[in-house]
Amino acid sequence: MKTTVKRAVLLVAGKGTRIMPLTLHQPKGMVGIVDRPMIHYIIDELASNGIKKILLVTSPKQPQFKKYADYLQKDPEWKTLGVKISFAVQKKPIGSADALLKARRFLGPEPFLLYFCDDLLDDQTSPTKNFLNLFQKFQHPILILEKIPKNLIEKYGVVKAKKITGGLYQISDIVEKPKIKEAPSNIGAMGRYLLTPEIFKYIYKAQTLMKDKKEIAVADALKLYFADGGKAYGWIFKGEHFDAGSKIGILKAQVHFGLKHPEFRQQFLRFLKNF
Repeated sequence: MKTTVKRAVLLVAGKGTRIMPLTLHQPKGMVGIVDRPMIHYIIDELASNGIKKILLVTSPKQPQFKKYADYLQKDPEWKTLGVKISFAVQKKPIGSADALLKARRFLGPEPFLLYFCDDLLDDQTSPTKNFLNLFQKFQHPILILEKIPKNLIEKYGVVKAKKITGGLYQISDIVEKPKIKEAPSNIGAMGRYLLTPEIFKYIYKAQTLMKDKKEIAVADALKLYFADGGKAYGWIFKGEHFDAGSKIGILKAQVHFGLKHPEFRQQFLRFLKNF
């Protein structure tokens, strides 16, 4: 019997240093994009695709997320969706792998979606829907991929992958933030994954083997998973991708989602044309 995906984890504990001073008084995930915090776009995408159980991994001093979740739960429209938002706390910022460990009890033995809050995506077909469809087919971890300009390769987890068909790839390795000459390709992984419970075994292994690293990433655990012969798949995302962890990414997202907003788009379009 094929396993279905019912849960998602959002890692939102980051300090948002790249977009200071916006994050002096609020977490990065609560920075506004048009009329909603950026995290709402991801929660809304998940809920629209049947993911009803969502866990936010926060830092100790981020009460804003709980306040926002309480606001959503009181909204009549959200009540009908039946979405339940839970919380776990990462006490120290020692990497995304450690943050994911805080969600283990919530996840149990099920496959799950893992999203970072600052990758805002928009496409005709929801990325979450693609994740769920591909997992039903392959029953292995799925990653969203994108082609990376050479000057940005050192900022990404870069994959070694074999093209299957169209934009679909089978992945056999990942290298976190490699030097250009050491990168296995020009294809990088975005901050969105569909993972299976096996990943926890490799997080513990990474923590043992990489004791000297200040921060251990999920990509480090995936690299060990691939070294053991683990399979994963990914597709090249061709929609709009906004790095909302950067100031220019936030500006671009404001324009894109502002022009799609049912209430403001006509006024905003007139303003831009006049400008």
